[in-house]
Amino acid sequence: MPSVSGQDALKALQRKGFRIRRGRGSHVVVDKPSDLVEPFVVPLHAELKNGTLVHIIKSSKDFKEDFDRLL
Repeated sequence: MPSVSGQDALKALQRKGFRIRRGRGSHVVVDKPSDLVEPFVVPLHAELKNGTLVHIIKSSKDFKEDFDRLL
């Protein structure tokens, strides 16, 4: 997997229609009410661990190829 920052992941999610529900410090909670996706946390770290990135992709109900294209 490529090296992805939390900010890059957040921008890709926002391009897919996700919105920031709340945020404080180094983490934000995002959701997408139109698709009834459960809210999930995106850490705004300089580099996300692979497991964290996989969790974000699965939580967004998105496929990896589509997520990679949006980065």
